[in-house]
Amino acid sequence: MSLVVTFLEHRIEYLQEFYNISKNYDIIILEEPDISLLTILKNNEIDIDFLVEYLYSEFSEYLKEQYNIIKKIIKENGKTVLQVEPYLTSLVDMFHFIELKVINKVIDNDLMIKFVHGVEGLVSKYLVEYYENILSRSFEDVIDSIIKFAKFDAYRILVRDLVRSFKIKDIVHQYGLDKRYLVEAGTIHTCLPEFLEKLCDVSVHVVDIKEIIARRLNIVFPQHPGNILTRIFLEARPFNYDYCRLLAARSVVYTLLITKSELKPTDTLKYPHIIDEYRVLDFVNKLGYDDCRRIYERYRACIGVR
Repeated sequence: MSLVVTFLEHRIEYLQEFYNISKNYDIIILEEPDISLLTILKNNEIDIDFLVEYLYSEFSEYLKEQYNIIKKIIKENGKTVLQVEPYLTSLVDMFHFIELKVINKVIDNDLMIKFVHGVEGLVSKYLVEYYENILSRSFEDVIDSIIKFAKFDAYRILVRDLVRSFKIKDIVHQYGLDKRYLVEAGTIHTCLPEFLEKLCDVSVHVVDIKEIIARRLNIVFPQHPGNILTRIFLEARPFNYDYCRLLAARSVVYTLLITKSELKPTDTLKYPHIIDEYRVLDFVNKLGYDDCRRIYERYRACIGVR
């Protein structure tokens, strides 16, 4: 059996590379909520705009392109594509139950949704605190709230990876040990390969699409300070609090500078997000704590916040 985890981000420029890799595998396991996409595709019926709205996705253009890639993987290459992310599936369901005002009844009868509801409530508390602080509190308060959020976000990521690993183990047993499996995962899910190795009793290979593209562009991609901070807690590394504060400060500046909208590749710029992120990370990773504070305070002054 071959089991490979491929790291990528929800950017259109990653999809062609993912498609090229997928040709070498029998079972493609997407990091997406299970909405019975295979059944929809077989009936050749899908309203992509409805799908984007249903999933509460911030990446509408990515989802549209991903849908086209999935069709090619299935119809042209005869691969089996599965959506396997139990936590996200329950999260999407939870959002709809909240909208329908029946969430209290649901969590009394569905243990997974009850669990996800509890985790999200805990993590959201610190995310809201961060948003409130960035509008009205000191830079130090913002930094402290980022570090708190990173701790609980790491817990959520760990839970997602563990639950997903058990589900993938069941799929491996269902489809057989003679198959080649490709598992899609976001770049922060570094614990997933380790969990899969232990549960499936197999050596798991990792492919990082960003690294592949970076080598093609002849660049060494800088690390994201926010991801480093989260991984400190995710992997229970020893840490220095001043270093965590520096990482949090750099992540604030990163958030201010990075392009927020989805960018589409063009003939002249095939990797717009990677180039943009490289530019921003190369800058912010050279900043000291006081540099970040000055940039943050200048930004607040420009938008009229004191």
